[in-house]
Amino acid sequence: MLSAHPSTLPDGRIPVVISAHARDLVQAEAAALIRYLQQRPAGVAAVAQTLRATRSIRRHRAVIRARDTAELIGGLDAIYRDADHPLVARSGHQEQARTAFVFPGQGNQWPGMGADLLGVAAYRAEADRCDAAFRRAGHASPLSYLCGTDDPDPVVVQAAQFTHAAALAATWRHFGVLPDLTVGHSLGEFAAAYTAGMVDLDSAAAAVIARAELTDDTPGRYGMAMIALGAEQATEFIAGVPGWLELSVVNGPESVVVSGEWAAVQQVLQRADRRAVFARELAVRYPAHTSVLEPLRERMLSRLPDAQFHHAPVEFIASAYGGPIPAGKAFRQYCFDNLRQQVRFDLATTAALERGVTMFVEMSAHPTLLVPLADTAAAAQVLGSTDRDHPAAEGIAANIAAAAIADPGYRWRDFAAAESIPALRHFPHAPMHTTRLWAGAESSAQPVVMAERWTAVEDPGQRPARVAVIDYSGQSAELAAQLSAALDAGPEPDAELLVLVAPPAGGGDVAAAAAAFTAHAAAQTAVTPGAQCRRVCLVTRGAEQLDDDPPPRLAPAALAALHRSTGFGYPDQTFAHLDLPADPTPADLAAAVTALTLPDTEVAVRAGRPAVRRLCAAPLTAAAPAIPETVVITGGTGAIGMAYADYCAEHGARDITLISRSGSGETTAAQLDKLRSRTGTRITVIRCDITDTASLAAAITEYHPAPAELLVHTASAEAVSSERITQDAVRDAFGAKVIGLDNLVRDWPRRPDAGVLVCSSVLALWGGSGHGLYAAANRMADALVGQLRANGVRANSIRWGLWRSVAVVSGGEKDRIARTGLTPMPPEAAITAGLTAQPDDPVILAADFDRLAVFFDSQGVPWPFEVPPVTAPTADGAGRPVGEVVAAELATVLGLERPDDVDEHRALVDLGLDSLLALDLRRRLGRATGRRVALGPLLAGITAAQLTAVLSQDSTTAAGTERTVFTHD
Repeated sequence: MLSAHPSTLPDGRIPVVISAHARDLVQAEAAALIRYLQQRPAGVAAVAQTLRATRSIRRHRAVIRARDTAELIGGLDAIYRDADHPLVARSGHQEQARTAFVFPGQGNQWPGMGADLLGVAAYRAEADRCDAAFRRAGHASPLSYLCGTDDPDPVVVQAAQFTHAAALAATWRHFGVLPDLTVGHSLGEFAAAYTAGMVDLDSAAAAVIARAELTDDTPGRYGMAMIALGAEQATEFIAGVPGWLELSVVNGPESVVVSGEWAAVQQVLQRADRRAVFARELAVRYPAHTSVLEPLRERMLSRLPDAQFHHAPVEFIASAYGGPIPAGKAFRQYCFDNLRQQVRFDLATTAALERGVTMFVEMSAHPTLLVPLADTAAAAQVLGSTDRDHPAAEGIAANIAAAAIADPGYRWRDFAAAESIPALRHFPHAPMHTTRLWAGAESSAQPVVMAERWTAVEDPGQRPARVAVIDYSGQSAELAAQLSAALDAGPEPDAELLVLVAPPAGGGDVAAAAAAFTAHAAAQTAVTPGAQCRRVCLVTRGAEQLDDDPPPRLAPAALAALHRSTGFGYPDQTFAHLDLPADPTPADLAAAVTALTLPDTEVAVRAGRPAVRRLCAAPLTAAAPAIPETVVITGGTGAIGMAYADYCAEHGARDITLISRSGSGETTAAQLDKLRSRTGTRITVIRCDITDTASLAAAITEYHPAPAELLVHTASAEAVSSERITQDAVRDAFGAKVIGLDNLVRDWPRRPDAGVLVCSSVLALWGGSGHGLYAAANRMADALVGQLRANGVRANSIRWGLWRSVAVVSGGEKDRIARTGLTPMPPEAAITAGLTAQPDDPVILAADFDRLAVFFDSQGVPWPFEVPPVTAPTADGAGRPVGEVVAAELATVLGLERPDDVDEHRALVDLGLDSLLALDLRRRLGRATGRRVALGPLLAGITAAQLTAVLSQDSTTAAGTERTVFTHD
């Protein structure tokens, strides 16, 4: 409960909260509020008050800090677009937060660190209380240091740091973020104990004073330095340094502090600089937490009050002991131990986690413990209060908002309007999902035409951590060495980012490109990410075409498509692709380091700048497509070839040649007879293997075809899984799709202005599970079309989504594909769109973009479209067989009466599992079994029996899950 209801946050802004049971509804709410504010201007306070009065707090939440309507609309627009914004915080946490206030030791203070906050009532009130306590003890006021006056007196400095921490904690509490426990670190332990209520203010102030006076009297010149190493590594690191040194603080697995003679500390800093180990000197000039202080025991004890720790509802965990301080503990002895003992903040953090803490908030002028906290408490939320680089009031307001929105139990209604404000009239209703309870006609899935665009991006100012670089082909040693040096690459087992360097972008014809692909594809897919790896990036050269680039190189383009598909087999890693120019410059290599920090999975560097791929809506011509009289269709008796034959015959073609390896069967012949009689078109079926130049030449000699005005290449690539990369498999996949296309364009008679239309697949752009060679063949066909255009051929490659009625896949598989977001397109509409699309190599698909967004999110792939995205809602199962847990949780999620009602051998999506329910199921199973289930398989056709088998294994492997596959032929 807030002690006095505030009307604004510390920065003077009003928190405006919107929430819903699904993320897309939060976006819908934001859009509705924007429209409302554009039509009926209203103050921020009125909007905030109306939302508090009319909305419940639900699963997905967002808060905008707004001073005026312009800031509010800006924040709402960012929520609608799912974009980052400095005034917006979001969360979907369901569990009640359990919060620890963390109080660090010395080293982050500076004169004036509290000046911006003394105008905040809660901060000022607590600072005045602390000021009075230090004055009662006969010492100077710490407020002057907080306001900006430098003072060498260690009592003033340490009193100011205590006051600042205590006042920050009071501010957090005033705004409704309350500690369940406090964690102290060195000097910060006294503010932690006081905030917890275990010691009174005067006793805490006396301890701070005694500590400062005692350390000021320490003879000798000493120093302290933080080093980014573990305890054992640090002990070895300082062992060879002359002079006295001790390991005084262990903050986390990669953060320690050493204390010692000043000269020895300087040598430690120099050694760290030479070895590229991060180290920083602390503004402390006594050997805290070392054996040198042992002789000062009696002097310190004599200066301390004879006090005890009190009982308090908030537990206090001390780093001096690595655990909680019990009530009744002697205060004097603790105070000396706090100064003398090695600080074990790592153990204190672990103790807090064992007590269920889910959020750590650091009470300091600048965060110093967030990194070791994040290393030790990876699953918890870690926040600072303020930082040196931003105005303090804005910093603490942003962090309070982030903590509050992450806690579903936060009392937003304790914020009061500055004055009585009535609810706004005509305010938009909370948006809801519509559930159809009656049968209806299938919605028309009209195609959307999209163009590939590359958008330049700025340097995010980060560098990738723990990188390994692998030249898997053995042909890119120079580039691998350059990247390794630029990225400070290390050993592969420890890498969080694994960079695979593809072979050079060689030239040559299609046969040479296919041979180069065959030579290196298996080695590329054989690289297995290590346990620490989170991202695998393939670096190619010349695989993409941007602006005035030459056409893509065939082999690198295909290897990139294969890499995308390989990533489907690794649900815990994100597979990305970075393309450099064929001959990268030093500026390009520098930009590659930036590119590897971007969250996007498709990045290219050109002219020293990174760019990311986006798919954006493209226009169609208004007029109906003009079909020429003479048309040649490869794969002509296949499903898509027959659809094109029907369309072209109906729209003016007089002479159609269908080339097919298998010829026409009885069913196909009957269909063609009907088409001939209905349209009068001359239709010739030629049985020919277009991958064989001799066979193609014989067919041309035998039939003497008229020169083609339009050549439609629908011949399919074999959908071979990426695990079977052999010479035969590559030949099967690339044969008709790529080699056959090359033969046909070179040898078949064509008019000089004839068009060449190649049917490709969206898999060429984002891959498919188990379909690596299929994706690679389609991508090489796309690249070949680019080369044809560069040579003056009027060629276009269309990356299709899903077709209705003509896909070779079974009805069940097509339904499963559609559930992931792709919607089957009517053939006539798809062909019309392909013939009228304006951009080169368009993407043409129909999709439920909300559902498709869930699919991309499940693969760790950023949203590639310039269209808005979606998401959503838990259980226990210790000691039960995995099969029972799966059945029970499925029954709960699907609303079934009994676990026995679950059909173990039907796909979960067929049982009614959708994206929101899948998220709920994944969390329930994770809580019950301790294992993480990838979202993709749940939405891609896995059955309860298969899910049980996966969860029963030691780890979830790619072979244990069935992933979604997109295919059109």
